[in-house]
Amino acid sequence: MNYPTCTEQPFSQRVAEIRKLLKSMCPTFSVRRGPGTASSWVDVSGSRPNGYFSPAESHVLEELGAGTKANLWTIPAEESCQIIDLLRRKASEWADRRLDAHASALPQLADFHTHYPDLLED
Repeated sequence: MNYPTCTEQPFSQRVAEIRKLLKSMCPTFSVRRGPGTASSWVDVSGSRPNGYFSPAESHVLEELGAGTKANLWTIPAEESCQIIDLLRRKASEWADRRLDAHASALPQLADFHTHYPDLLED
């Protein structure tokens, strides 16, 4: 599959997009460009001590098919466009799920005034 718009981006912009998309799913991830002179990879680590992943972070990684029990998920530059595509799809799915969850709560909120009329006085 071709990703022309992604491959034309400088690697630093791809890292920034991966960071933005991952943090939209779980804001506690640490996402940074790999250290050193050959820094053409992305390091994703967790929020726990020594970079270990929390249960919420592990859940996101499992949904992405990158489930890891370690304290680091490394994304090589060659795979960054595929990961961005996957993250875009998953972030969209997660946003749809959140909207569905909010929509299902609306009838309960509508009934609130019948159960607690004194709290809604002007």
